[in-house]
Amino acid sequence: MKCPKCGLVNFKSSSNCKRCKQVLHSGTKSAAEDAEAWRDSNHLVLRSDSSLPDRCMKCNSSADVTHKSHKLAYLPKHNLLLLLVGFIHYKTMMVPLGLCEQHDSGRKKNLVTMAVLIILGLSGFFAGYGVDSMVLMFSSFGAFAGGMIFGTIQGSPVAIEKFDGRYMWLKGPSKEYLAGLPAWTK
Repeated sequence: MKCPKCGLVNFKSSSNCKRCKQVLHSGTKSAAEDAEAWRDSNHLVLRSDSSLPDRCMKCNSSADVTHKSHKLAYLPKHNLLLLLVGFIHYKTMMVPLGLCEQHDSGRKKNLVTMAVLIILGLSGFFAGYGVDSMVLMFSSFGAFAGGMIFGTIQGSPVAIEKFDGRYMWLKGPSKEYLAGLPAWTK
């Protein structure tokens, strides 16, 4: 433990500095040490077992917030090169998310839109094959691909930007939400 007065590094178990006899700690943790989530510029830093504040991650409102664990996939950037040779490796993690009713229902609407586009694309493709219409087959393939892309982009309110084994950095929470969290110092 570093002395705030003289800068000498003491043992963690020491209650007073050996050089200047300054009291090192009062036995209580600071807010940043006690927190389970932090902000790092525009990212939310947390562990998968962290508990988050009772506020919406997208709009920072505290009305009707529900906390649910969502499964998010993390694909490291270097794994995109492995995709060229036909191999892909990604990790899935359960992440606690707090969303208000408005943003949770918006997420559900996006997932329904994705499912409808994918089902229309597949059924239109087979219908086009059945009636021998290349225009219907290609437009249905476009609807299918659009549904997949829409679901990938709009399906989750946050995404894992970085993962180091213990902590994960999420992009997507609002700046107002992040402002209420202590700064990342580790």
